[in-house]
Amino acid sequence: MEKAVAFSEKIKTEKLLTENIASLEALKLETLPPKVRLRHIRQHAHGRIAHSNNFDRDKILTLYKSTLEETGAQRDRDVFKLHRHLLENIDLLDPNLDREKLVDYLENATNDKDWFVASNAWLLLGVINSFANNPSLALQETQEAFKKIPNEISPYVTDAHILTLTSTTYLNNLLLNTELAIANTSDLIARKQAAGYPIDGTSLLNNLLYSLSMWREHEVSTQVSQFVLDIEKEVGSNTPGLTELRVARLYDQQSNYEAALKHINNGLKVAQLPSVKKHLHFLEVNSLIGLGRVNEAKEKVTALENVPESEKSNDIFQAYINRTKLGFAIQENDKNKVYKFTNELLDQTTQNLLKTYSTRTSKLVASLE
Repeated sequence: MEKAVAFSEKIKTEKLLTENIASLEALKLETLPPKVRLRHIRQHAHGRIAHSNNFDRDKILTLYKSTLEETGAQRDRDVFKLHRHLLENIDLLDPNLDREKLVDYLENATNDKDWFVASNAWLLLGVINSFANNPSLALQETQEAFKKIPNEISPYVTDAHILTLTSTTYLNNLLLNTELAIANTSDLIARKQAAGYPIDGTSLLNNLLYSLSMWREHEVSTQVSQFVLDIEKEVGSNTPGLTELRVARLYDQQSNYEAALKHINNGLKVAQLPSVKKHLHFLEVNSLIGLGRVNEAKEKVTALENVPESEKSNDIFQAYINRTKLGFAIQENDKNKVYKFTNELLDQTTQNLLKTYSTRTSKLVASLE
């Protein structure tokens, strides 16, 4: 875990981070030589598919195509076709997405005789399954992408290594393989530095902060979170309020409710996504209960429960409500209710974990078959 703190400090002190760039034009890619520009736009196209940037899809494709006309080898045209297929027709956040048809399309490309085309197809399959809440299979597909990379020195090999490491790092954090994620992050930073690519240090640390906090590595998480907050003061955040949410949850886990409430309030001032706001509001209730401000907490719970019945049945929503009930019972010193709600919360947490792993295992077996 010392490595996490070490490269967090490295990111901050060496300013290994990108500005919070919201448009393709701001990157000024037209100033780069055509071959270098193609490498950058290829990575940004992949990032747009994976929602790691929010650039205009049409503008990406226009610049991608014009750069290809200046430089394009056949392998670049074939990879462009893969990216174009997803950028023109598909949004992985669409709940009605026909994933089966998309998977068939990409699986055919994984058999391409050109290793670079096949590797990119495997990577995109991994992205699809990460969005389908199947990170175990996504990680396997990313490893298949890595296996396609030859042992040679070329810009294509460099870019393939960076893209596979980007996915592997994210997925290992998601699967709570924190030690591997730390090693991946360190390797990714080194490779991006060597290649001259900008490093989104905020996102790398934020992903790592997620897995560290889930493991309840409080001391390390606290140090890393402060680095992230310091960096965001300089460059902003692609998801305003998210870091404040994670830091607030970290302090909540340690029963430091005053510190948690401070970060919750900061997060609510800037948060834009409804999901981030909702998590912040529930954490706010927990902090108010912990500080003995029970009446305020009850008012906020009443407002939070004013949602459609379909949302109330959500597992995360129910977990928050059960924890809130437990908090009220502790404040009221009602031992029977404390025992009851503690068991209910434990049952629900256990069932959710088992359900998640059962679903992932079923999907993995089905995919292997």
